[in-house]
Amino acid sequence: MKIALLSSPHIRYEEVEMKITYDKEVDAAYIKMSDGQPTGVIEIAEGVNLDMTEDGQIIGIEILDATKKFPLQTLFCCEYEPQFMVGEA
Repeated sequence: MKIALLSSPHIRYEEVEMKITYDKEVDAAYIKMSDGQPTGVIEIAEGVNLDMTEDGQIIGIEILDATKKFPLQTLFCCEYEPQFMVGEA
């Protein structure tokens, strides 16, 4: 899915491709937000980690024991504001 990011204070759109994966063997979901390289991890809850860069950008979100935390089908359904979409989904 391609989304547009709105950055402030100036309006600027960037094309970003988000990727969601699920590994059944280890019951882990990963939401990739950027192609950047993470330099660290912040655990925000037990089994929920943010991959971060040094300047505070979120590169990805890892969810361990995913099936215990939410229904997996919600990973593959999304709702968005059409005005923020770029290209085709």
